[in-house]
Amino acid sequence: MGDVPIHYMSLRDVARLIEARELSPVALTETMLGRIAAVDGRLRSYATVMADQALAAARAAESEIEGGRYRGPLHGVPIAVKDLCYTKGVRTMGALSVLADFVPDYDATVVSRLHDAGAVLLGKLSLTEGAMGAYHPDFDIPVNPWDEGLWTGVSSSGSGVATAAGLCFGSLGSDTGGSIRFPSAQCGIVGLKPNLGAGQPPWRARTRGLARPHRADDADRRRCGDHAGSDRRRRPERPDGARRGGAVHPARARRRHRRDAARLRPAVRIGGRRPGGGRRGGGGLARAGRSGRRGHGGRDAGGALRRLVAALLLRGRPGACRDLPQPRRRLRAVLR
Repeated sequence: MGDVPIHYMSLRDVARLIEARELSPVALTETMLGRIAAVDGRLRSYATVMADQALAAARAAESEIEGGRYRGPLHGVPIAVKDLCYTKGVRTMGALSVLADFVPDYDATVVSRLHDAGAVLLGKLSLTEGAMGAYHPDFDIPVNPWDEGLWTGVSSSGSGVATAAGLCFGSLGSDTGGSIRFPSAQCGIVGLKPNLGAGQPPWRARTRGLARPHRADDADRRRCGDHAGSDRRRRPERPDGARRGGAVHPARARRRHRRDAARLRPAVRIGGRRPGGGRRGGGGLARAGRSGRRGHGGRDAGGALRRLVAALLLRGRPGACRDLPQPRRRLRAVLR
C-alpha cells in the first residue's frame, strides 16, 4: 500500500486489493467507520452514518469473494450517497425539517444498483435544503477539508467533502445547475454531471437532478458511474460501436435551434410586420384560430395560444397589438 494511508487510496487500488483477497472488506469498512467517527465531527459531511448496515454488507461481500463470487470493482468497497436518494429503512431527509423522520420503504434505483454491485454503503451525505442553494438552520453545514474558510460548493457539498477527506472511496451526488460540479471543483476531486439522456432521476419521479459519482480519480469515477446508472435501457449501438445520442454536430445543432425558434416565433404584427421580418399569410391574431403555417384552415390552438401570450407581453408597445381588440374573449375561444 506504500506510504498512502488506506483511506486516501483510490477506489481502483482498493478494488484490486479486495479482488486479490489482500484486503478484507470488513476490516476496510471498520477503518472507514473509525475515520468518520474521528474526523466528521468537524467536517460534518454525513447526515446519517449507517454503521450496522455497512458492516453487514461488508461481511456479506467478504463471504461472497472468499467463495469465488466476485461481482466487480465496487464489490466490498465503502461508498456513500447524497441524502436525497431513497434508502429502504433508513431516513432520507433531503436537509428538509419536514422530512426529518421520513423513512422510505424502497431503495432508489441508484442505491439498488449499488447494492447489486456489492458496494458497502457507509451512510447518507449532507446537502443544502431540498438540494437548492441554501442550508436549513436545523442541519449541519459541511466544512471544506482544505480550509474551513473556503466554500464547499452546493448542493452536493457533503459528497464533495466526504470524498476529498477520505471518508469514503466514492460518492453519489445530484446535479441540475452545478450541484456536482461546484463541490468537485471546490474540494479538488473529479465529478461527473452527465447529459440528461444518460441517466434519470433516481429518487423521485419528477425531480430533474442526476445522480452521478464524485471521486478523486477519473478512472474511479467511470467505475462508479458504470454501476450507478439508472434502470433505463441502454441506447442501441451503431454498427461501428458508437452509441446514438452522443455529441451533436454543430451544424445540426444550429439547424435544430433555427427550427425550434421558428416554431416559437409569435405571429404578431409589430408596426405591420412580423418580429422575424416579412409578412405571413396567417394574418396575426386577427386569425388566431387558424394556422397560417399549415396552409389550410385547420385549428391550431397551441400556436394561437403562443401568439396570444406574445401579444399580451407586447401590449405596452404602440401598435403592437392592434390585431387583438379583445384578448380575454380570444383567449376563451382558443382554450374552449
